[in-house]
Amino acid sequence: MQNKTFKKKLNRFFGIVMVVAFVAGITFATSATTSSSQVIVDGRAYDVPFEVLDGHVFLVGEDIATLLSGDFTWIAESYSAVLNISGNVFSMSVGDSPTATINGEATRFTVHAQVIGDRVFLPLHFITDIQGLDVRHNPHTNTVIISSPENQLITIAGVGSHGARDGARAQFNLPNAVFSDLDGNVFVADTFNNLIRKICSDGLTRRHAGDILATDDVGFPHGFMRNGHALNSALFNRPMDGVLGVQGHIFIADAENHAIRVINGNQVSTLTGGATYGHADGSLSDALFNFPAAIDVDSSGNIFVADALNHVIRKISADGQVSTIAGVPEVSGFGNGGGNPNRALFNAPMGIAVGGGGRIYVADTGNNLIRVIDGTDVYTIAGSVVFPAGPGWDDMPIGDFADGAYAMFNQPVGIAIWDDAIIVADSANHRIRVVDKATGYTRTLAGSGFPGYLGGLPTEAELHLPMGVEIVDNNLFIADTGNNVIRRLTLRE
Repeated sequence: MQNKTFKKKLNRFFGIVMVVAFVAGITFATSATTSSSQVIVDGRAYDVPFEVLDGHVFLVGEDIATLLSGDFTWIAESYSAVLNISGNVFSMSVGDSPTATINGEATRFTVHAQVIGDRVFLPLHFITDIQGLDVRHNPHTNTVIISSPENQLITIAGVGSHGARDGARAQFNLPNAVFSDLDGNVFVADTFNNLIRKICSDGLTRRHAGDILATDDVGFPHGFMRNGHALNSALFNRPMDGVLGVQGHIFIADAENHAIRVINGNQVSTLTGGATYGHADGSLSDALFNFPAAIDVDSSGNIFVADALNHVIRKISADGQVSTIAGVPEVSGFGNGGGNPNRALFNAPMGIAVGGGGRIYVADTGNNLIRVIDGTDVYTIAGSVVFPAGPGWDDMPIGDFADGAYAMFNQPVGIAIWDDAIIVADSANHRIRVVDKATGYTRTLAGSGFPGYLGGLPTEAELHLPMGVEIVDNNLFIADTGNNVIRRLTLRE
């Protein structure tokens, strides 16, 4: 009964898957605004001052050099500012007779740099126009967003319609996750096709493991449980996530089979769990799971599982023992545990990522939180638990949206570690969010908040229930679940 009751709640938030220009003048006018708001360069936020005059942005010379990976020199004797970005040298005079050169050649435009106090402000639009960057100032948030040409949200696989077609015009069926191997190949947990797909270097999508035996009345494949000595003879039932292990094996969180499966070469086997749901620790053969939704590994070969409907985080040690490392089995709720992770409460956790220092980051989906398991402690790094008011509601928290120090999420699912930040697929907000690991400060990386299908600049693009994220080299791959496509965003270091 507990499993059926919570599945009804799970369907409430998982139902869709389960279903400067050039500035004139030599001084800043009073309309210029000094701001300590953030400058966001290709998704990374920086606290640097800037000036805005008539919609054009001026940034401190040293800060431009830092943000755009350049070098800056201020020669006070000649009142000249020299900026080198990617081999392009911009030289600008500061004063009553402004001149500017690019790589030694005079520009056709009058370009003014300004000195305010002891800092040299340069016209950002001029530099970024030459570099091919896009600069936008949002007057409502007083934030400057700089995007490089490659920093566009694009679709790399999928045509948007449901199906299981391979090739250049691939089809997916509510894909929940993306993961990768050491060669940079991208795999897709094609959840409602019950398949593991591979996006090859030639851009074509191919079936990697699994098969479709039968479909229901609306064309959705039925799931089954079968191992096999051939990849296409194995059967899955709602595979939700995957990860590459230290020995080159691929581990799959096979959610509706309540099992952890292994792809080893051309063979698929069951590591632990089985067709019967429940909770039991112990040996691989004795352990039971209940809708394992996410999976990750550490450098020692230990496997960590977000066991969603048991509301716990499990560990499969390298020596083959299964244990519950956080949460109270079969009890949902919210609580940090007071120094004992096994007293903490989770609510259908569906995302997990292993970070440095032994920290484990969890998308506590039902609570709309990002949590951290850190040794003997569990704490919340971002998000707020909000319960609806009024009669007729159950005890499920409701989601919302807010960036900043007091962030709010709406059914966060997939998470990934990116240097000093956590990338979050905030599914019901139709956004990709970035959480600072040290402070919890949260901002939006991609998605306008409206469900739809639109590419281009990340914050203007539209996503539909994105569920999975994966970082390969400098690329963020997104399982845009509701759109049945896989998308890519280049992240700038």
